[in-house]
Amino acid sequence: MPQNPYSDLINNCQKNYRLFLMCRDTARSDKGLEEEEATCTCGCIFARIPEGRDLLCDWGAFDSWGPGTLVTVTSVPSAAPSLFPLIASPGSEGSEKVTIGCLAKNFLPDSVTFSWNNKNNVSDSTITSKKFPSVLGSGGTYTASSQALVPSADWTNYDPFYCKADHPSGNAVIRVIRGCETPEVLPNPEMSVRAPPIQAFFGSYLNATITCSVVNLPSSKYTLQWLKKGQVLDSGFTTTQPIREGRGYSIKSELIVTKRDWLSDITFSCAVNGKDFNDTLKINKNSFCEGGISCNDDVRVEAIPPSFADIFQTKVAKLTCRISNVPLELDLSALNVTWTKESDQTLLKTELGKPEDQANGLTYIDATATVCATEWDSDETFTCKVNFPGLLPEPIDKTLKKVNDGPQSTPAVYVLPPTSEELALRETATLTCLVKGFSPKGIFLQWLHNDQPVNSADFYLSEPKEEPRTQGKFFVYSILYISESDWSHGDRYTCVVGHEALPMNSTQKTVDKNTVYLDGIVDVDDEEFQNISSILSTFIILFLVSLFYSATVTVIKVK
Repeated sequence: MPQNPYSDLINNCQKNYRLFLMCRDTARSDKGLEEEEATCTCGCIFARIPEGRDLLCDWGAFDSWGPGTLVTVTSVPSAAPSLFPLIASPGSEGSEKVTIGCLAKNFLPDSVTFSWNNKNNVSDSTITSKKFPSVLGSGGTYTASSQALVPSADWTNYDPFYCKADHPSGNAVIRVIRGCETPEVLPNPEMSVRAPPIQAFFGSYLNATITCSVVNLPSSKYTLQWLKKGQVLDSGFTTTQPIREGRGYSIKSELIVTKRDWLSDITFSCAVNGKDFNDTLKINKNSFCEGGISCNDDVRVEAIPPSFADIFQTKVAKLTCRISNVPLELDLSALNVTWTKESDQTLLKTELGKPEDQANGLTYIDATATVCATEWDSDETFTCKVNFPGLLPEPIDKTLKKVNDGPQSTPAVYVLPPTSEELALRETATLTCLVKGFSPKGIFLQWLHNDQPVNSADFYLSEPKEEPRTQGKFFVYSILYISESDWSHGDRYTCVVGHEALPMNSTQKTVDKNTVYLDGIVDVDDEEFQNISSILSTFIILFLVSLFYSATVTVIKVK
């Protein structure tokens, strides 16, 4: 066996680590190995081995090359894996199962096992997984991955899953949760016709303007026409040339109508004509108003922020744009509402709800869009744009963003048990949950009965109110009515509180008959225990009196 010039390095490596061997055989030449090297690398990896064990990298394996062989020895310490989540791609939630995974990197030795748990971090039979073979990297460490099939319903509901990697050098756990997906909605051509408000006819000319506009046209090769009673008009209007706006083109035209024609309920039409988009919208007084009353009187548009309770339960923030005081007979096909993310002008998917009755005989309509809770918390601004020709003279924009109410304050939670007087009636009992000292005022509260949610209709929850002596901090309370028999049987009741200032955003307090007793409150049903306590108390008092009397007599006799 040729003499190994790196024997000291190899011996040192042998004492502490196992070895691996990687060889690269260069092309032989006529000059021999003295001038053309075959390079082998022995790297110290895996686990330590006792002294005296055979070295995995045998120098004698290089005899075929003869003198001149070069061996490089490197020492690579063992290392625990670093974990990274692998998220399902958007659109893969259509089936019953969704594929997710986790990636373990930079671990040594190649001895890693994966396991998956559900949202409660416990094993779940509905999760199936498999491990892919490890890959050796250029740095001498390994990379491996695991794939899991999880229920699509849980994934869509933003339930987390936990991937655990067990390794001799240390274990690692990572949470895998659905990412925030806000797909961009490409705009389609939109056409609108805006009726004049009745006040416009009060001027000296007794006429007003009907406006027709089309936006998001794919090209400039479009024309507009006005019709009166179905007949094309040649005059009385002004139409702009198509103008480039964003990724499309827009056209606008204004038609002058007389008060007489408008109040006579004559129908006017605006028609757009082009290669890829053709449409016609009709307008008259009765399609928007009844009895000559202006439709746009007292119309309100407001942007309503999401509540913390909704975000806590759904993991998303719902943005609401409310249009109030809408006449019941109004044709809602002309209503167009869009939500936009201001930072990049992304159009959000907007859903228009059904009209809801108001106390004044009119209706309101909600247009909602959902964004991830992280987007709402990131100081982003969202804009609601309402376009309602005939009802609104011009489109109305309303902005919405999360309001910073100052420093956060963690709530304190207290659960008050039923009183002994109430329990003595053996009818109903009252539990009270008091939450105080929190800021901001957004709060979530839910009662549990034996770990099961109580219907919100079965308990009272007050609105958050500012504490009288602490400015900027709030309190709420909730009352739950229960049966005396459930309480006497030892049923558990829990007040769950969610708030953004809390660790993990939630806390809870549980109370039952036994915990109340341990706190020093004796249940009125324990009459036998109360009698025994009374007897014991009397006995102790008499014993102390007797002891004091005997001691006094003894002292007198001694004197």
